[in-house]
Amino acid sequence: MPLRRYMHHTSARGANGAPPAWRRLLPCALLSAASTFTPVAAQSTAAPDMNTEALPEFSADFQEPPRLRIDGFGTIGYAHTDNDQGWSFASDFMQRPSKESGTWFADSKLGLQGSYRLTDDIDAIGQVVLRQQGESAPWHQSVEWAMLSWRPAPDWQLRLGRTNPAFFLISDYRNVSFAYPWIRPNVEFYGFSSIPHIDGIEVIRTSSDEGRHWQFKFGYGNGKATTGNLSQTSREPYTIETRNAMQFVVSREYNGLTLRASHQRAKIRATPSSGPLRAALAEFSQLPIPNVAAEAAAYNEEVFEDDSLQTYTSLGLLYDRNDWIVHTEASLIGSKFKKALASRRGYFTVGRRLGAATVYF
Repeated sequence: MPLRRYMHHTSARGANGAPPAWRRLLPCALLSAASTFTPVAAQSTAAPDMNTEALPEFSADFQEPPRLRIDGFGTIGYAHTDNDQGWSFASDFMQRPSKESGTWFADSKLGLQGSYRLTDDIDAIGQVVLRQQGESAPWHQSVEWAMLSWRPAPDWQLRLGRTNPAFFLISDYRNVSFAYPWIRPNVEFYGFSSIPHIDGIEVIRTSSDEGRHWQFKFGYGNGKATTGNLSQTSREPYTIETRNAMQFVVSREYNGLTLRASHQRAKIRATPSSGPLRAALAEFSQLPIPNVAAEAAAYNEEVFEDDSLQTYTSLGLLYDRNDWIVHTEASLIGSKFKKALASRRGYFTVGRRLGAATVYF
């Protein structure tokens, strides 16, 4: 769902496999806000030279949509970690972990999205999100969207440029905390992703029949992102490159129920490269010392290999009707190096809206 549509929708309705310390994370404050600013071109008040009595009544209220639209959103959040094991917290893999017990940076963010209608069928769309990232992250990593969108037909859309991968149910509004049913998305499920955006092409096909809305999406491209520090002792971040990424997504919405399935396959490369380490371990595994050779061979199987093929498959279900919410997803990560990267993840949320508040577990 486009950010613009979702923001209006949510504002109208009022909108763990991790270290034990993460489960004791106490969100002390979270304030979200979304605002919209739409400049509208001035219109002439002169009466046209035509017979207005022959026009239908609604023609007097019609206004051509503005060419330029700007939307903003933001969140201010404070998180406190109560633990005695020295764990640090980050909302996702891209952030620099906080070394303090309390932080304003884990959930706080500020976003700005703009769109400009070039023609009746072509729009230029951009989105920038300012939030905490790795110390060495380049400035352009804050650019989430930068694309041209072309609609050759009402039910077809072609996007060229930078978009976000459709891994999750909330992929289209993942940065808009105001739209979440929770304080933050499940960290164990959402926090692992190191691919915030893809530079390439997307083809989207939509279909509607008696209230049933279908969407089919295919995407191809490459991505690159600098992560936060991966350890407490090392200050060296990692750069993750995603090559030849292909994704397939199908979703269905009907009567408050959304079902979504996605699959992505890509080659992944990390910098600093693991090549020298793997070569050294291979040499140790040939030593005539059984224990050392066996240990080196076993460890080599767990080291990430550059340009290895990774797959990600997910299923999601969202039910949102009559003030009840059911939100659940499951995923399977496939890798040649199963010990290092392959995993199964999932979560289940059920909630009830009580006026402006939502109670969930």
